[in-house]
Amino acid sequence: VYDILHQFTFAEDGAKAAVVEFADTASMLTGLTSSTFSIESVLAVRGSASGGTAIDLGLLEAKDILDSEGRAGASKVVVLLTDGEQSTGSPLPTATMLKGAGIEIFAAGFGTALLATLQAMVSDPVSTHAFLGTSLIDVR
Repeated sequence: VYDILHQFTFAEDGAKAAVVEFADTASMLTGLTSSTFSIESVLAVRGSASGGTAIDLGLLEAKDILDSEGRAGASKVVVLLTDGEQSTGSPLPTATMLKGAGIEIFAAGFGTALLATLQAMVSDPVSTHAFLGTSLIDVR
């Protein structure tokens, strides 16, 4: 995750990131921040989420953060990392809602995640927005 984080340039008047964790539920670990130190600090003390995989709840939490903390006129992007498939139901209606709200979605999966699901969730062009690896190391 750190490698992915460091591919972006963050600034108070530029790009910011938030972290949402999801398993059976979803929760914000950090609001939008330009501080990579803040994000790394949160990630360093968190283990892997355990339980189910509620991608839809993670997407909804991300949308809430972007809606409440995002700057007017700024691009809104979600980078989804998942190690599996949605446990119950489908994340596709929620992903469609986010895209309809102008939020660009990228998705990277590994573990038991399926490429077809990732491709169905992401924004166009699918070829640059969806990636499936065998492990988190591949996703970097």
